[in-house]
Amino acid sequence: MKYWAAWWRGVARLLSKSFRAAVACAIVLACVDSAAGQVFQLTGGSSSELSAEGGSLEVHAANYTGRLDLGYLDGPSLGFSFSRPFKDHLVSAGDQQIPLVLPTDLFDRSFYFLGRGISLSRDLPNARLFVFAGMTSNGYSAPFLNLARTDTPATAIFYERQFSPSLHFISRNIISECQTSIQSLQWHARKDIQLALSGGLGNNQPYWASSFTLDNRWITLDASYAGAGNEFRRVLVATPQLAENDRENIRLELRPASNIRLVMSRNNYLSSFSANVVERAMVQGAGVGAAFGSFSLNGSFFQSSTQAGNSSALSLGARQRITRHLEVGTDFLQGKYAKSAPARSLAGNLREILNSRFSLTQIITHGNGQTNVAFGGSFLSNLAAVSVDYQTVFLPFVQSGQGQLKQVIVLGVHFQLPHGLQLNTSTNVTPLGQVRYTAYASTYAYRGLGRDSTGTSFTGAFFRNLVRGIVVDPQDEPIAGAALKIGGQIVVTDSEGNFLIRLKKMGDQKLEVAFGDFTAPGNYVLMEAPPTVKATREEDASEYKVVVKRVPLPPPPSDASKRPSAADDQSGVK
Repeated sequence: MKYWAAWWRGVARLLSKSFRAAVACAIVLACVDSAAGQVFQLTGGSSSELSAEGGSLEVHAANYTGRLDLGYLDGPSLGFSFSRPFKDHLVSAGDQQIPLVLPTDLFDRSFYFLGRGISLSRDLPNARLFVFAGMTSNGYSAPFLNLARTDTPATAIFYERQFSPSLHFISRNIISECQTSIQSLQWHARKDIQLALSGGLGNNQPYWASSFTLDNRWITLDASYAGAGNEFRRVLVATPQLAENDRENIRLELRPASNIRLVMSRNNYLSSFSANVVERAMVQGAGVGAAFGSFSLNGSFFQSSTQAGNSSALSLGARQRITRHLEVGTDFLQGKYAKSAPARSLAGNLREILNSRFSLTQIITHGNGQTNVAFGGSFLSNLAAVSVDYQTVFLPFVQSGQGQLKQVIVLGVHFQLPHGLQLNTSTNVTPLGQVRYTAYASTYAYRGLGRDSTGTSFTGAFFRNLVRGIVVDPQDEPIAGAALKIGGQIVVTDSEGNFLIRLKKMGDQKLEVAFGDFTAPGNYVLMEAPPTVKATREEDASEYKVVVKRVPLPPPPSDASKRPSAADDQSGVK
């Protein structure tokens, strides 16, 4: 009862400016004229990784997208967003994930910050402009929920320009309590060689970085050097705070033969797990992998140094497929922290592939005087996909010889139920080695989707034959809300650009891009798509690729068949 009393007291306190803005966003979603291609997605769940639970309602239509999230995260919290095209611009309001990636980021390209405010983006000939005004926010994101709390007033101005086919300029500027202004140049010296240079300020701290990439048939070399102050951050927010690459970083991969791979690496990290506490870690590694017919070998060695001490880890493994349905393997693990005695373990595993849908795994582990037996496996069907697996991870910030090489159980469960209902559960591992879970459910409703639709309907048919694939732009970026007509039925891509449709009949089906039913904002033309696709059983299904391009054209005609093709696009927009 105390929990629910605290919940409702917190709900009352949510009547703030942000909450009123979210309510206004919901009213806009409710009052917008219904258009062909409205898609509603309702998702809810819980995550021990974030200690959060809640749900979201997401709406996609031909001329707007919107989202409203309500959840509990150390008190009632919310998230909201709304975006729609306006002339040649894309206008967005509410919570936004703003990429903050530099061309010198070779080893981690997941940098971003969260903002709550208004943004305007526009693609120009050979250039791109993005402007944001509002506040940075501390966000918490899960597959079922996106929450945020405002932090610091901020304005961002991002600009990119392609001076030539080989020279690209990137400018990242943030005006806040502490300033960030980093300018970058990226140069493609040859098809297989790329160089980049970045420099400026981050959180009022000097920063510079350079990088070199070589990638051809037998060698891949990524090398960078970065220099920054101890208090450097790309933007002043509490979350997300990722580890920055610091000083020299290099990764060399050699492929002398198609069945042999050698990897050597050295990485320096600068991270802050709490306020005013900066930690550095250096990790050196070497690995080898080789396959000879049905027999394979792998080995890796890691050595790390932190302010707390040094550690090392060794992993060796071998696999042998005895028959088409039976595979055996063994792994040796050794971890040593500082002057402590090394911790060793030996694991043997047996994998039985009973059929194309079902496999079993048994693992026997001996270490520290104890023997443990574990069981796992995987099952795949039209109704469910379940996997129980074991992974060995290296944790450089864990200050224990036995804990730095840790074998963890990884669980994944997915149920595809009638009426478009999906149930999902998964586990993952934190940087400190704790296993956390995420569980959520989602369903879709479609309103007025396609010219032959009679109104709102839920996906309910569950056939064994399917067609799947992805819709991307010419730069291989996924397009969410793209509509395809396959076998006379409409399917809309998800947030990752993926589509999947189940059909009653097996065999070739006609594929059309249904531009009139797109829920993605903007106007698109077709660049590449197969004329037909093949509906097959799930285990045999191929992945198809469709490429479309966004162009600044007037609104599409009512007859989707008169949609302009890529050959008609003379705008030069990239």
